[in-house]
Amino acid sequence: MAELLIRGRGRPAPEQDTALLRQAALASHRSRKVKARSALKNHIHASLDLVFPGLSGCFVDILDTKFGRLLVAEGLDPHRVRRLGVERLRAYCSHRDVRVQRPKARQVVEAARVALTLRPEVAAAHAGVLAADVTLLRSFDEAITQAEAELEEILPHTPAGILTTIPRVAVVRASNYGGALGDPSRFRTSAQVYRMAGLVPRQYESAGKRRVRTTISREGKAELREAIIELGRALRQGHPDFARYARGLESRGKEPGTVACALGHRANRVAFAMVRDQVPFDPKRWR
Repeated sequence: MAELLIRGRGRPAPEQDTALLRQAALASHRSRKVKARSALKNHIHASLDLVFPGLSGCFVDILDTKFGRLLVAEGLDPHRVRRLGVERLRAYCSHRDVRVQRPKARQVVEAARVALTLRPEVAAAHAGVLAADVTLLRSFDEAITQAEAELEEILPHTPAGILTTIPRVAVVRASNYGGALGDPSRFRTSAQVYRMAGLVPRQYESAGKRRVRTTISREGKAELREAIIELGRALRQGHPDFARYARGLESRGKEPGTVACALGHRANRVAFAMVRDQVPFDPKRWR
């Protein structure tokens, strides 16, 4: 590359659109925060199983409810919950602007009655860590919400804005694809985009013989790879033809990863054509 530049064979890099640059930065920022939040949630669940065994079983996802987060943040261990009882627990939450139905409070109190408890000093140490983790989790939530708000503002000014006409594709999925793709004029075909995502089969060549493996190469942008797979998942949920295509692959014994890549391949062809030509999604075309 240096030799080509010295010879003057290179060309200046084109100036990128400001909206595209912001979209790429914000989409990447949000993705990192979402992954960090998922890891933190797993850590909180592991610590919670020590402090209050059985509490997570009272909720579909304890950290997605105000009541669950309050229990974790306030360090309500089984001993304190048993002592409060159903009505006092509801009043405790009400004073903190969290409304709890009586059956749910009864379920939590019953879980506290059968739960094994740690020594008070050990429980207090874990409770302090959990409270700090919940505060950190709240900051992740705020950062993700702020990033999504900014992405929603930028999206109409980028080529990826047209992707919101696809069923089940909203701001986040469209922005992730647009941010990872960048300027669509850099590519001639959707196959180039798919290859840059590292979703093509891995190839091995030696002594003039080429062997194609069943695994994907993963030689490319991970953000684009994830965005393409998400578009395939969205179209499977939102369009009957894609759902029928996925069922056909599964009926032939294809593994989930293979099905996801095949759906992504189809979805990428649709999305790239829409972004390149700025044509809304036409469901009749895929019947």
